[in-house]
Amino acid sequence: NTIKLIPDGDCNAFNPTNSSENSEKRFVNVNAILTDSNDNPWVVDSGLFGSRTFVNGSKLVKINLNTNIVEQIYYTSSLNPPLGYALNDVRIGSRHAYLTESGLGSVVIINLENDQVRRVLYNHPSTKFADPTIVRMEERIVLNVRFVFY
Repeated sequence: NTIKLIPDGDCNAFNPTNSSENSEKRFVNVNAILTDSNDNPWVVDSGLFGSRTFVNGSKLVKINLNTNIVEQIYYTSSLNPPLGYALNDVRIGSRHAYLTESGLGSVVIINLENDQVRRVLYNHPSTKFADPTIVRMEERIVLNVRFVFY
């Protein structure tokens, strides 16, 4: 068995200390990889390196394993991602990709046919981390961090 970089070594050669690096074509910070029904890997790149976000570094990349080339790159830079924005995971549908944005809490939807990108459920309770010190059932507190039952 051998290890082979996909799609190639250049895509995996990002150097954050070199300002001339091309974050559009190289992986900055891969957060997730999902394989679709055609065995094509889809790579979520948050574009974050430390506290720095690289322009066009935040993207979804589709790779064709038969040809070992990048088939499509979907950028989220049109959203003007705010500080703290961090793509995390992806699910692929027939026409859309759905990405969780866990930094600030939202869902990013990419139209795979026309590359349009939109961000939904920003600041919505369903995309926020719940208070881990409180357990709720049917909207009532039933247990708190001190293990006091209500």
